[in-house]
Amino acid sequence: MNNRRIFSMDETYAEYVRDESQFTGEAKSISFPRSEEEIRSILRELREQGIPVTAQGGKTGIVGSGVPRGGHLMSMTDFSQVLDFSETDGKYLLTVEPGLRLTELKQALARLGGPVRLFWPPEPTETSATVGGVAATAACGIGVYAYGDTKQYFEAARVILADGTVREIRRGEHFLTIDGQRLDELDAFLGSEGMLGIFSALTLRLLPCTAEQWGIAFFFKTESEAWAFADGLQGNPLPPVAAKVTAAEYIDGESIRLLEERKELLSKLNNVPPIDPDFDAMVYLEIAGEESGIESMAEILMERALQCGSDPDRAWAVSGEKELEALRTFRHAVPETVNLAVEENHRNHPEITKLSTDISFPGKMFSQVMDWYAECLRDLNPAHCIFGHIGENHVHCNLFPENLSEQEQCEAWMRWVLREARGFGGCIARENGIGKVKRSWMPKDDAELMRMHALKKIYDPEGFWNPGNMF
Repeated sequence: MNNRRIFSMDETYAEYVRDESQFTGEAKSISFPRSEEEIRSILRELREQGIPVTAQGGKTGIVGSGVPRGGHLMSMTDFSQVLDFSETDGKYLLTVEPGLRLTELKQALARLGGPVRLFWPPEPTETSATVGGVAATAACGIGVYAYGDTKQYFEAARVILADGTVREIRRGEHFLTIDGQRLDELDAFLGSEGMLGIFSALTLRLLPCTAEQWGIAFFFKTESEAWAFADGLQGNPLPPVAAKVTAAEYIDGESIRLLEERKELLSKLNNVPPIDPDFDAMVYLEIAGEESGIESMAEILMERALQCGSDPDRAWAVSGEKELEALRTFRHAVPETVNLAVEENHRNHPEITKLSTDISFPGKMFSQVMDWYAECLRDLNPAHCIFGHIGENHVHCNLFPENLSEQEQCEAWMRWVLREARGFGGCIARENGIGKVKRSWMPKDDAELMRMHALKKIYDPEGFWNPGNMF
């Protein structure tokens, strides 16, 4: 290859052909573009040679979306500048390159200055993820409880198609009709896992920060008590005060024990006190607003937790940005510890990959969903743990096979449970994507898959982008 930005793949780049799912692929070449023109130049050469391209962000995915199966790998990690900030009539927009990591985004927001502090509501717990990766999977974070769907916080995108054409796509300007449904063109690209084109810029919609923010972790001796508390958050509206619950997360006892067993491997948890082994579940909440309103809301929540069997005196309660980040670090350590456990099993048995559901159940009560999971897991032997968002009942059930036989058993269970979930009213691929790991588990008539087939025919009929994802 003649392009000076294209490098032959060798052991130097071994870390780029796997993600946190432990799914491993291969590529013939790799590039690290730093400008839109470099991307287009690389694409021209690859297209002339008929070489497909896999776009990759921070390698934090858990379904293999950014892992290549041959062809060329385009890493976007060097394409990470902050481009522009604007404010018009109280609407705050920040345009960035897709390789900007979430930690870098927070730093950029802190540097903006001005009379109003700003934040970006989607906050996936993996802070080393890139903004482009969040866009590619429409990944949500703990703020989804109050702030809703990630897609609404993308205002525009510059997208490079397979033929090198650059499109500027703004929300609300162009719509498609797919299977009889009207779809904003921007939303067609968000969550498409790099199947339609590559982002060269993304415009984010920011919101003003609240005056104060608290975090509270309630512990329960039984899972059913925690489920009842979660039901109350969903079905019993909190009274109007000058504050609101912005995050509601559930962590089961197996997740807590897994974390306690491996806490010494995560130095950032050195100052986190041990959790009583008698506790079998935890609910983590964040409250934002005026200080007086937060205090009133905290009192209400503590009373509700007490009624559900939790001792408020043993809860963890913090205020202030630094203390809140410590609690968020604890929350993020749960999926991080799960990935460590999967990695340990993968080292002993290379065929093992991460196995995790990504199903939401809007409209159900939390206890209904957890009872459903308990029934589905009743005859499954490998260990498992469950954690995730109480909003839309979007929890992740993680399985831990320890050998090839258990891996095959768990993969069969995943295929079965996705069909069962759809019959129970579930959205079976919510935020992690489908990628290459989950594609064989998906029902062939899934509505999201069928929509992506239609979009692929429009934007990339030759299959140039991210071959092997989804289908």
